[in-house]
Amino acid sequence: MKKIIALFVIAMSIISCSQFQSSQQLATQTAAASTATSVVLTAEALAQAATEAAWTPTPTSTPAIDYSAQINGTSAQLFAGPGETYSSMILDTDKVTIIGQAYQCAWFKVVSNADSNKSGWISADEITYSVKCSDVQVADFPPAPLPTSTDTPIPPTDTPMPPPTSTKAPAAPSAPSVSCQVNSNIIIQNRSGAPVTIYLSGPGSFAFSIGASETSTVKVCSGSYNYTIYGTCNGSAASGSGRISDGDQVYFHCN
Repeated sequence: MKKIIALFVIAMSIISCSQFQSSQQLATQTAAASTATSVVLTAEALAQAATEAAWTPTPTSTPAIDYSAQINGTSAQLFAGPGETYSSMILDTDKVTIIGQAYQCAWFKVVSNADSNKSGWISADEITYSVKCSDVQVADFPPAPLPTSTDTPIPPTDTPMPPPTSTKAPAAPSAPSVSCQVNSNIIIQNRSGAPVTIYLSGPGSFAFSIGASETSTVKVCSGSYNYTIYGTCNGSAASGSGRISDGDQVYFHCN
C-alpha cells in the first residue's frame, strides 16, 4: 500500500511539472505572437500614412491681385466721376492704385500712390495695368452734371409789328433737305404761349413745329443757321428771325 501511494505521488509530481512547463511555453508563444502582431500593425500604419501623404495635395497659395497702374505720361486729368463732363484736376504722378471701375472698366477709380488724399476717375486709355476687370469692384459715382446752357432770346425789333393776318408761314417740307450728317442738337424753348414753326437754313434746311410752352431738342447738322419763326403773339400772327448755331439753347417769347 505504501508503494502504490509513493508511485501515485511521483506520478502527480510528473504531471504537475508537465503542466508547469506547458504554461511557460504558452506564455512565451503568446508574447511572441503579440510582438509579431504589433510589428504587422506598425507596418500597416506606416503604409497607411504613406498612402495618405501621397494622396494629400500640397496646399498652394493664391497669388495676390495686382491693382497697381502706371499713368501713360508725366501727368493725367483726374475727374470727379467716370466722364469728361465732371470737374477735373491734374494728377502729377506716374503711379496709382486702382480701387474701382465703371462702364465695364472703360473708367477706373484710382488713388495716387504719392498722396492718398488725391483720388478720382481716369480713363482706361490713360493708364497701363494688369488686373482683370472681373477682379475690380464697381464703384459708386455722382450723377453727371448737366451741360451749361445759355438762353438766347429772339432779338427784339425797334417797332415789333405782326405781319398781316393773311400772311401765312410757308408749308413745312415733308422731309428736311440735308446734304450733311445730322449729328448735333439745338434746344428750343417756346414761351410764346402758342405753337410756333421754325425754319432753319444753313448746312441743311430744316423745319420744326414746337408746341405751346414746350421745350424740344431738334437734330441738325453741325454749323450755324439763319432761322425764321412763325407763330401767334397776343392773338395776332407774328414772326421773327435771327441766327443760331448747333449746341445752342434758345427760347422764344412775345415782346
